[in-house]
Amino acid sequence: FLAAGQRQRFARLASQLHVPFHIVSCRAPESVLRERLAARCGDASEGTATVLEAQQAGYRPVTEREREHVIVIDTTAPYRVPTPLRPC
Repeated sequence: FLAAGQRQRFARLASQLHVPFHIVSCRAPESVLRERLAARCGDASEGTATVLEAQQAGYRPVTEREREHVIVIDTTAPYRVPTPLRPC
């Protein structure tokens, strides 16, 4: 979720349900994001440069309190499931 308020609602819900809460932050350089969007041109996706720019403008960084729940995934690196997300 781009907004802290949205993340906080899900953190509270996870707490109420006694389930783990993680924020998965997928990252890539902007040039890579734009290349990926250009490659998807013509598909049914709503992903466009305009949507990317709106998301970037609306993004609110994680708070200090949220930081312990963040799992960062570099989407340009080979895929590897982070330890906290592996099945029990």
